[in-house]
Amino acid sequence: MRFEDTLTQLANQFGEMLQEKVVDKTKSLDVEILLPIEMTQQELAKMFGCSVGNLSRYTRHADFPRLDRGKGSHIKYPRDAVRSWYAENWHRCL
Repeated sequence: MRFEDTLTQLANQFGEMLQEKVVDKTKSLDVEILLPIEMTQQELAKMFGCSVGNLSRYTRHADFPRLDRGKGSHIKYPRDAVRSWYAENWHRCL
């Protein structure tokens, strides 16, 4: 095998490895991987980039998505519904 062919093969392998790493790292930025389908208050705060204490600017709205299975203190927030709600109602939270 020629030296140039060997270098080309190594460069291709390196490129493939690099691409795999970049894809793997960008997956960690995806909200669907970072946050579960049903979020706690802490996870909801993480999604909005605020403290748990500041969540009321969102959750005070009667139509804000929440799951209360009758346990009161164990309220969860459906991730995808929250994202949809925010897309349509962000201006109400200013």
